[in-house]
Amino acid sequence: MSERTYSQVNTGISVREASFFEPAQFDALLNSSDAEARANLLQGTAYALEADQLRQVQVVEQALMKHLLAEYDWAYQVAPNPAVSRPLSPSSTPITISRSS
Repeated sequence: MSERTYSQVNTGISVREASFFEPAQFDALLNSSDAEARANLLQGTAYALEADQLRQVQVVEQALMKHLLAEYDWAYQVAPNPAVSRPLSPSSTPITISRSS
């Protein structure tokens, strides 16, 4: 990987890390008393959902999977190795990368 490519990928990762929950935020979410409190804690994040949505497990799961898919898609797009630079989809064949000795 060239130094420039490494720098670009590393910068992208750093930007994404800034959106991660801090341990205190995660603890607050786990210790929240109800869906309204969780909705308030999630406002302004990539995981923002309304209280009524947070009461529906399928809605929460769909939102989390959509976000996860977007993150994997980004990672595949910026990966400098063409063997992993393809979009992720449910029908994708697993990628096999052989190691050279």
